[in-house]
Order: sequence, then structure tokens, then C-alpha cells
Amino acid sequence: MIDAGRILMKLHAMELMPVQPESSFCQHLAPNEAHLWWARVGAMPAEVSAALRSLLSEEEQLRLDSIALEARRQEYLVTRALVRSVLSRYEAVEPAAWVFQSNAHGRPGVARPRTSIYYDFNVSHARGIVLCLVARGRRVGVDVERVDPKVEVLDVGAHFFAPSERADLVATAADLRCRRFFEYWTLKESYVKACGKGLAMALDSFAFSLQAGRQPRLRVSAPGDASHALWFFDSFSPGREHVAAVTVERRYPDEPIAVAYRSVPGVPGHPWGKGESSPRDPYPHIANRS
Repeated sequence: MIDAGRILMKLHAMELMPVQPESSFCQHLAPNEAHLWWARVGAMPAEVSAALRSLLSEEEQLRLDSIALEARRQEYLVTRALVRSVLSRYEAVEPAAWVFQSNAHGRPGVARPRTSIYYDFNVSHARGIVLCLVARGRRVGVDVERVDPKVEVLDVGAHFFAPSERADLVATAADLRCRRFFEYWTLKESYVKACGKGLAMALDSFAFSLQAGRQPRLRVSAPGDASHALWFFDSFSPGREHVAAVTVERRYPDEPIAVAYRSVPGVPGHPWGKGESSPRDPYPHIANRS
């Protein structure tokens, strides 16, 4: 028999479940803030897996069952459970009660319940890590990728990058080029996801500028987007093997945007690696940059 109380305590410890769903306990998210939640993924006890599964919709559970590889299945399970749990940190809604729908380009959003504040969210996962970005009433996008040295970055860049990005990639030292490629790639993906247009936006139709010590800048806007000043971007590394980027919509040019980078512990038995940042405040030097 499954001990529901013990499982709930484990989920709280993992921070994949919110505290009691009462408005007085809800976490504060300021209008000009975005919160990025991220978690490690690894092997988990069967009862924890079952408890996380109970948070998913019937459709999500069917999708979960269709995934053959165990690692991919765990990644999907934690991703869907994390999205629901994160949203329930801000509203008195049980994680299992959220209903999502996708727009014409496949970008998911909250359909029900209708709350007094609209929360936009976006998720990304890559080889053992899951990220969820959320904000109030403004579009957001996030992307994370594992830095893969097997990728032919110059060939891929030639097909998907804008001319200025390709030139920068060629000029980058060979030992730094792969990471540079993924910095551009994650920024472009996070921007496309924030715009909500998916593959309808060609990745070479806009360009970023990357300079040491400065926030990434959108150098050339995508066609139809004249609001290049109305986006906040950040690029960072959540661990040695990954590169990630976030995009947050601004309401007016140069509006200060604060991004709080918040991590949650990985599943039991999959602790943080030696030498990595504290899971409570992984990147204090970049939090709240504008």
C-alpha cells in the first residue's frame, strides 16, 4: 500500500509540490519579475514516480506511457509535474487542476482555471535538467541545451544563423566555439518561444549580439517584430554541461526586469554535483540584472 502522507512529505522536500493551497501561502511574483525554476532529473523511487504521475492529466499520462526510454520518461514526468507545481506556487490551485491549451503554433498556455492574474510560462529540458520560467501578464521563453561537441557548429550555423552571428562564430576561438554556438542557439530558441510563433519564425531572420560583460542584445528583429527594445534577454550555464537562455517581454523600452533564478532539489538519490552552486541560490551574481 502507498503511504500518501510519506509521499507528500517527499514531494514537499523536493519542492515539486506547493504548500497548502491557500492564498495566504502563495508566493509573491512582482509585475516586473520572472521566476526561473529548475530541477535535476534522475532515478526516483516508484512511489514518488506514482505521486508525480497523479498530478498529470489523462492525456499527459498517455503520452508518458508512450515514451520507451526510461530517462526520457522521467524527464517528461518531472517536466509536467514541475510546470503544474510551479504555477500552484502563485495561485490557490491544486497542481492537478491546471488545464492547458496550445496556440496555432503549438505553444502551450493556461486555459483553466481562469485566475485574476494571467501567468505566462515556458518550459525546456535537456539531458537531466528541467527549467520552467513564469511571469505575470507578459510573454516569456526559455531554452536549455546540453553542450554537445559532436555538433558541426559551423555547418549548422551556416543554415540557421544570421550573417553577423555566423561571422562571430567563425571568429571565436576553436576551443570556445561550441559553447558560443549554444549561447546563440538557446537565445534564438527562447526568443522564438516567447513570441509564440514556433517554426513560423526562421532562425536566420533575426540576430543577437553577444559581448563579454553585457546582456545579450537583439541586434536585428524578426520580420514583423518592431519591438526589439521590448525584450529582456539573459544567457547562463546551469551546470558544466548545459547552456540556457531566457527571454522576458518588456512593456516599455528598457523597463527594468528582475529574473530570480530558483532551483529545486533533484529527485532523491540524485544530489547536486560536487563544486556546483548552492541549489537555493545558484546564480546570485546574475539574479535581478536588468
